[in-house]
Amino acid sequence: MLRTVAIVAVAALAGAVGVAETSADTAPESLAAPAYGALTDALVIDDVWAHADRAFAAADLDGDGVLSVDEYAGHAVSRAALVRFEGVVAIDGRERVHVGLAQGGEAVTSRSERAAIDAVARAGYYDAIAGGPLTRARWVASQVETFGDADWDADGRLAGRELDAYAGTIAFYPG
Repeated sequence: MLRTVAIVAVAALAGAVGVAETSADTAPESLAAPAYGALTDALVIDDVWAHADRAFAAADLDGDGVLSVDEYAGHAVSRAALVRFEGVVAIDGRERVHVGLAQGGEAVTSRSERAAIDAVARAGYYDAIAGGPLTRARWVASQVETFGDADWDADGRLAGRELDAYAGTIAFYPG
């Protein structure tokens, strides 16, 4: 019930019209589209590149052009929690689209899950800054590398199991 109400609220804020009663099984496809764009079954590297560039501006809260450990971890925790709750990974690339999460939405992320995601993100941050400050260019490169890790056939396109693996990584699911 809470999940359906939250999705309806998000859809209403995004300008959805004619919201109908739905089950949890149909909510991500029917109500996520206005807020997150169309459901896609494939993702290309150009979309991730553009999304990462836009996401940097949102994550760089103090606007200094460099992500701090708190900005990096805060972005990771909030995105993972939203992805886990909604059951979709939103990509604002060449156009706004979303990828369905194989695990589906789970409701609110627990305090211990958020703490675990925060710890993993902070460790990732310190790995990322080993070569210097985490600037926009280095952030985008790291996001493209995450895409590349899931692009098992190296064709610049994620589909099927590759897309599921990518979405799971964004949601900080083990696997």
